[in-house]
This record gives sequence, C-alpha cells and structure tokens, in this order.
Amino acid sequence: METPLNNKENLYRVEFEDTAHVGIVKSGSTIMKAAQKAGVYIDTVCGGDGLCGKCRVIVKEGRVSMSPNSLLNDDEIQEGYVLACLTKVLSNIRVQIPGENRLEKRPVFEENHKYGLDAYNGANKHYSLSPLCGKGYLELPKPSIQNHLSDLERVKQEFDSTIRLPIMRVDFENIRSLPFLLRSSDFKLTATYAYKEGAFEIIHFEGDDTSGSNYGIAVDVGTTTVMANMINLNDGMICATEAVYNSQIHYGADVISRIIYSQENKKGLDTLNSAIVKDINNLISKLVKKCGIKLKDVNYAVCTGNTVMIHILLGITIENIRREPYIPVLADPPAINAEEIGIDINKKGYVGFLPGFGAYVGSDITAAVLA
Repeated sequence: METPLNNKENLYRVEFEDTAHVGIVKSGSTIMKAAQKAGVYIDTVCGGDGLCGKCRVIVKEGRVSMSPNSLLNDDEIQEGYVLACLTKVLSNIRVQIPGENRLEKRPVFEENHKYGLDAYNGANKHYSLSPLCGKGYLELPKPSIQNHLSDLERVKQEFDSTIRLPIMRVDFENIRSLPFLLRSSDFKLTATYAYKEGAFEIIHFEGDDTSGSNYGIAVDVGTTTVMANMINLNDGMICATEAVYNSQIHYGADVISRIIYSQENKKGLDTLNSAIVKDINNLISKLVKKCGIKLKDVNYAVCTGNTVMIHILLGITIENIRREPYIPVLADPPAINAEEIGIDINKKGYVGFLPGFGAYVGSDITAAVLA
C-alpha cells in the first residue's frame, strides 16, 4: 500500500468503495480532491473549509493525515471516520462514503413532456410555436445579365419573400463563404436564422435543404442539479431529457458558499465556471447521441437559473451579490454566441437567457411563473 504509482510525482490511488471509482492524486492532496478527480460526489456545505462536518468518510485501508478539528468525536475517529476536506492522502487508500453523505452519480428525474407538442396543439392550446431559431430553404434565381444582384442581396431578397422575417445582420464569415456555397449547390441553400436583441440574423448557410434538422437545448442550471431538454424546433417536441448533479457541489452546497469560494481562492470563479460549462456540455453530448442528431444542427440554447448560477456560467464576478446592497452585474443577459462561453453547439449558434429580477430572484423563478 505504501508504494506510490509514480515515484517522481508521488501519485497515490484513492479507491471509493462501492462506487467503482478511483481518484489519482499527489501525496498530500485531500480525499475531497481525489473525489473530485474520480467524479464522486461527497456532501459538503462549506465548500471544503472544514466548517460543516458533512464530508465524513471512513478510511478502510491506507495511511492518511487529518488536520485537527472539533467536528468528530473520539468514537468516530476510532471507527476510521475523517473529514474528506481536511484529510491528506499519504499512501494508496480505500475509502467508504456513508450513505447519508453520498450523492448518486446521476440524479433521479422523471421525463415530463407536458410542455411539448400537446401543450400548444389541439383543443388545450397554451402557446404557439415560435422558436428563437429557424431554418429556411431557399431556391435562388440564378444571376444573369438581366439579374445582377450581388450574392448577398440575392439571398436577402429571397429570404424576405419566402421566410418573411426582417434580417438585420449576416455573420461576416458566412458572407465570405457565400459565393462558393451558392455555386457548388446550384443556388439552393438553407439559411439558419436566430433571434438576438430584438431582431433576426442569419448565422449559418448550408448547401441544399437541411431545414428538417433544427434543434435547441433548454437548460435549467440548478444549484444542485442541472437538467437539459433537447427540443425539435420544427415541431416543439422534446426529443430527450438528461440531468446531472452540478459539479460545483464540490466547492459548496449553496450559492453563498460558492460566492465565498470564488472570493477566497485564486481563479475560484474560473473553477466554478469550468465546472458548470463541462456539466452542460456533457449533457449536450448525451442528448445529441440519444436523439441521433448532429451537433451542428443544435443552433440555440436557452438557460435559466438563479442569478448566481447564471453569473458563474457567464464567468462574471459574483462577489457583489453577497454584499449589501446586493447588486448583480446584470439581471437580463443578452443572447451570446455559444463559442464565446464554451457551450458546444453549432459554433455560430446562440445561448439565450430568461430575465431575472435581482440578486436573489433569478430566471429560475421567471421560468416557473411562466410555466
């Protein structure tokens, strides 16, 4: 048990009993760090500051060193209990997580399609289908001596007469590729358009007719659980649902402890941001596979969550939300290019947000009221 896996770096193996998960960490790293690396969730309220005592685990085998604390009594220590956040790994070890301190790898949830097709179609119509992103197939008149419109004006004219939406902007990269695409596709193409700040813009061109494949993601960025629905934007049906525990749990169970973590740790906000972006991208990957579609056909994502969670997703400071007079940086974020915040959908697609109303009344409340 004493021999490190790597003599130069002093790496040790931390096996989490009954989970089939293993974390590899350097000598002196905490059990909590090993759990994070292994993808094992251990309950913690204080974010690993050794204050709450929630991260009790039992060391079944191996050598560790725990910092002094008053949260464990003598009997618990005799039984092998330690606090994962205060206990350093000194050899290969085997750890048991008591049931009350363990979160299952995947949250239990019930797929609910009541806000899908049947909610806006038929006798009990609640709302009309009006997605923030659409696709339109265009068969353009070919240029001639008599018809010498520019390529872009030709597209805009046909779009206006066929789709009947005012287009305020076309992405410049798409303009560059337009002449080659038009001539290779015999002037037949599909334009993907998205809503942003009161207007529509064309975000993507494709050859031929791909209008039948247009999807969006609805994401609830919860403090504990992140849930996502893949939605067919052509008919409004929910294709699939997935959920995962918010990986920020490792840094605190509630928003206040995560704000404190972001303030007291160098690059703390970056760590929290990376965790939630990774969670969302993992959900998207699962949903794309589950629905049998291509990532490039996911053109829009809409996120809702409390004000702190949305700020963290955007990588925006959260420290003033905790301080009187409790002011967020923004309550109604604009739609943002997905690539800018690292969300893995069509690289020209957008991530939109429902509006919140203050530091502690976020868009999760807005979404619930609307629903």
